[in-house]
Amino acid sequence: CRRYCRHGKCACADGKSLRSDLQAHCERTVCVCDPDWVGRQCDTFVLSTWDYLPQALPVTEDVAWWNPHDESKSFKKLVAEAQKPNSCPDSVAFYPDLMQSGLGSTLMLISAALSDALYLGKMFLPPRNSHFASSSRKCKNHPGFECFFKPWAVFPRSCKVQIEALKSRIGGASCNNSEDKCSRMHLVPAPYESRGRFWWRSNLMKYLVQTNVQFRQSLDLESLRAKIGLSKRSIGVHVRRGDSCFLARAGYCKTFRDYIPAIETAAWRYNISRVFIATDSPSVITELEQNPVDGLEFVHLPMNRGSFDVQKPSQGSGWKMSVEKRVQRGELSGHSVVLSAVRDILLLAESDVLIGTGSASFFKLALLLSAAGKKRMPPYISLDSPYCDSWRMCCDVAPDGSKETC
Repeated sequence: CRRYCRHGKCACADGKSLRSDLQAHCERTVCVCDPDWVGRQCDTFVLSTWDYLPQALPVTEDVAWWNPHDESKSFKKLVAEAQKPNSCPDSVAFYPDLMQSGLGSTLMLISAALSDALYLGKMFLPPRNSHFASSSRKCKNHPGFECFFKPWAVFPRSCKVQIEALKSRIGGASCNNSEDKCSRMHLVPAPYESRGRFWWRSNLMKYLVQTNVQFRQSLDLESLRAKIGLSKRSIGVHVRRGDSCFLARAGYCKTFRDYIPAIETAAWRYNISRVFIATDSPSVITELEQNPVDGLEFVHLPMNRGSFDVQKPSQGSGWKMSVEKRVQRGELSGHSVVLSAVRDILLLAESDVLIGTGSASFFKLALLLSAAGKKRMPPYISLDSPYCDSWRMCCDVAPDGSKETC
C-alpha cells in the first residue's frame, strides 16, 4: 500500500474503521487520499483532471478517500447547528447580490454563499424569492426555493425581528455575483480541509437539493425509471445544447456526435449498453433517434423540449429568449422548468458513469450529487474542462488546482 499511494497515506482498514498503525494485523490496507485526490492509488486530482476512469466500476468500500473518519456525520451536525438552530442565531449572512439565472448556475452560486457563511460561522439566509417559484401558481404560498426543496434555514418565529437586525449584508465589490470575485468562497472550514473542496461542495449540494414531499411526488421518479428502463446499469450523458449555447456560450457547445467517442469508451470499459440522455434540445433527441449507434441503447425522459428552443425565429433571439427571461415573463412555467431539470439531474446522478462538459453547471450538479450519494467519486468524462467550483468554466488550470475562469 505504501508503495502505490501516490498522493495519500496508507491506512489499515478493519471493517468500516481506519487506523494509521500498520504494524498490527490488517484485514486490508487502503489509500486515504490527500485533499481532492481520488482513486485507489490517489492518482487523480479532481480540480485539474478532465476524466476519471478506473479500470472497473468502483464500490464504496474500495475508495476510502471520501469518508475515512465519517466526516459526513459531523458535516450534518455543523449544517444543522448553523441553519436550523434551536435558539436565535448570533449572526446571519445575507447575500443580496447573488445572481439568479438558470437553475444550475443559481444553485452553484447559492452553494458558494452557503459555504462562505459556514466558513464565517454564520447562519446563511437564503434568497426569499426565486423567479422559478414566484412566476408559478403552484408556488404561490412559497415564492422561494422552498417550493421545490426542504427549507435551507429554519429558526424559531420569535427570532424573525432579531435576525433582520443581525444579518450582515455580504456583497458589493468584495463578493458580488460570482464566487470568482470572492476568494473566501473557495475556502473549506478547518475540520474538513483534509477532505478537500470537491468533498465539501458535494455535501453542501446534497444538503441544498433535498426535495420536499410535495415536489418529490411531482417528480415521480420511480415510475419514470420503469417507463424508460433505467433499472439496469447506465451511462448518464448531459448534452448541453440549450439557450446558453446560443447566448453566453455561443459557438462553444459540442454537437451530439462529439459525445459519441466518450460514450463508446465508457461503454466498452464498463460493459454498459444503456445510455441515459439528459438534454433540453429537441434536435439532440431527433439526431440520436435517426442515427443509432451499434451496441448502445439510448433512453431519455419524455418532455416537450421544443418549449426550451431559444432559436424560434417567430419569437426573436438573444437574451430575452433565455429560459429564465421567458419564465419571468410568464411564457414558461417556472415550476415545470425546475421539474424537468431536477428529474434529469437526479437521474444523471444515479447513473454509474457520467459524461458531460465541465463548463455546464448542470453537469457539475449531477457530478457533485452523484459523489455525495455514492460516497465515492463516480467514473466521469468532461469534454471541455475539469470540475470547477465556479458557476462558469475553469481555464488554464494548474496542477495545484489554481485557475482562471472564462
